[in-house]
Amino acid sequence: MATTSTLRKNGQQPSCEPCRTSKLRCDHTVPVCQRCIARQRPDQCIYHPCPLTKPRENRQRKAQSRQQRPRRTTPSASVEPDKLYDWTSKAPSVPARIAQTTTPNESEELFPSPSFLGPTSHSRDFFENLKHFGCESLSDVPVAGSAADPRDVEVGAQILAQLEHASFYKELLDKRFELYHGMYFGPPLAWEVLARLKTLYQECIRGSTAAGRQARLLEWSKSIFQNTATKIETHPEMTLKEYVAIIAPRWETIGTLLGFAGRSTYQISPNEPVLSREGMPGMNKEGFRKISLAALDMCLQFSHNLGITSDPLAWATILLTTFLADMHGPTDSRSSKADGDVATVIFALGLHQGKVDERAPFFLSEIRSRTVVAAYFNDKELATFLGRPPRICRRYCNLQPPVDISWEDLVADAPVRDAALRRLGPEGWDTQEDPRGESSKPRVILLMGILREMILEVSLCYSVDDLQGMLLLSQTVAKRTGETSESCIDTSRQIINHMLNIISKQVRMGNVDYLTCNDLSYIGLPAAGVLSKELLRHSHSNNINPSFPRSEVIQNLSIFAAHLETFFPDREGDHETRTRGLWFIRSVLDAVLSPRTTASSTGNQPENASDGLSATQLPGPSVMAVQPDAHALDEQEIDFAALWEEIDFDWDGDRRVFLS
Repeated sequence: MATTSTLRKNGQQPSCEPCRTSKLRCDHTVPVCQRCIARQRPDQCIYHPCPLTKPRENRQRKAQSRQQRPRRTTPSASVEPDKLYDWTSKAPSVPARIAQTTTPNESEELFPSPSFLGPTSHSRDFFENLKHFGCESLSDVPVAGSAADPRDVEVGAQILAQLEHASFYKELLDKRFELYHGMYFGPPLAWEVLARLKTLYQECIRGSTAAGRQARLLEWSKSIFQNTATKIETHPEMTLKEYVAIIAPRWETIGTLLGFAGRSTYQISPNEPVLSREGMPGMNKEGFRKISLAALDMCLQFSHNLGITSDPLAWATILLTTFLADMHGPTDSRSSKADGDVATVIFALGLHQGKVDERAPFFLSEIRSRTVVAAYFNDKELATFLGRPPRICRRYCNLQPPVDISWEDLVADAPVRDAALRRLGPEGWDTQEDPRGESSKPRVILLMGILREMILEVSLCYSVDDLQGMLLLSQTVAKRTGETSESCIDTSRQIINHMLNIISKQVRMGNVDYLTCNDLSYIGLPAAGVLSKELLRHSHSNNINPSFPRSEVIQNLSIFAAHLETFFPDREGDHETRTRGLWFIRSVLDAVLSPRTTASSTGNQPENASDGLSATQLPGPSVMAVQPDAHALDEQEIDFAALWEEIDFDWDGDRRVFLS
């Protein structure tokens, strides 16, 4: 274990600040002593190069300040605003800063943080004509970043100290990429980021002592805060090395690298020698996981406090969701909250649109497509496990399948990349490589996510079943096959039962809604026609079907016919259609309930004998002339399927009366 090399004036090694202020014996271990690790205060373990060097205030100045202090005449004495305690900085959603008065145009933002605005946004119209102001899009608007809090700078320096173990991360990621190359942080990108950060770390600490290393890390931490607050500029001809040179010294990228290395410990075999390596961060596998997850979380907090939105931020947010699910389980609320942040970042970047950014290089556009696929599939996995609605739905997204090329071809030069693209078929699959290969996994995962969302729509749908739609589908099937299915009959029974229950409740309340009357015709009448035909068929069949409730159907059709006649006056525009439907329903009931022996004698009855045929006289023109022999109805004589098609009910058009 390394210790500090510098000595104090008394010949002893310097102690860290927590041990010095607490008057405890320090073991002088760098970068964090064992006592601070045991006390769970590694972020506060700092070796100050010159402690107790803070200048003391002049006593005379103190005396003058006491004389000038205003006397309290009332309990509510006035206090200057700049002396107030800035309690708002303690809120997690507010950037931490020291309370102080600022002059206009000094640190105020000219515009809010640039992010995607959809067509329904209330502020989109203000940014449609940005070309008049020299800006191509909303993302070109300058944004003034807030100064980093000194405490965050110290924590950032502790995170940067973890880059000392870059060789360990390299060995760990080698084992990880042997299993799976990943979706958005593939081997070429990870190696380039790791190599760039390792170089920057070595340049930072080169020639420094153990005591002076902390001061240099603090300066580097400040510069990373400044880089994170700036916008990432890209161009179509940019290479991967140029892109990594821009994104590497940013907190979201550093958090992605450390978090990716920590999550790899869950994915590789637990018997790998790299997991039992001496001197690894955290002393063991479990300690390293805690350090990497804490570093990832803190880097995301730094980025959120600065109010930035970038592609590395989307990678880090997705990684945090999966890391939390691995460590605490998918049922933990922290993973679900992180998944909500993923959807927010994806929508804020506008990646759900599927549009190609003209200023982005090809590999970055493809990484964005894979990022959306990873976020979409992880959202469906978590929603399936928790039984909760997903946050990213395909009906609001333009999901573009990634191209079926490998990571090496993706980041290669244009000739190599174009040769790989020419191997793709018309549907985007590589026609020469194995369809089960590594490059095809993003496309397969997208298809799996879409199927999973379809399953969730069926499984988690909370709304009442669309009985009318089910009836229309069943009628379509019956029309194609010529047979009425059991589902069509069951759906019709449910519709009639629901309609009668609703009307019964409204009658007891003294008022029947006119929308209910419309449903009685446009939804209930087709269902009654299905039951009438089935009832007539059973009455002429010698085989008794116990699954068909004949008594229930007869009673419900009788009540339905009475309601249909009562709640529709003659002034309704489609009164003739309802009257014909009412007549056929009652004709079927009469044919079913009347003895068959009287069927032959009814044809010789006088005309006035038909007055007793129905309980009440039907309004409007007489329709008995259409079929005077009502008791002789037969399934062969009346084709009810053709009848309901001939009558223009127009239930497909949903001719309801809407409130205006």
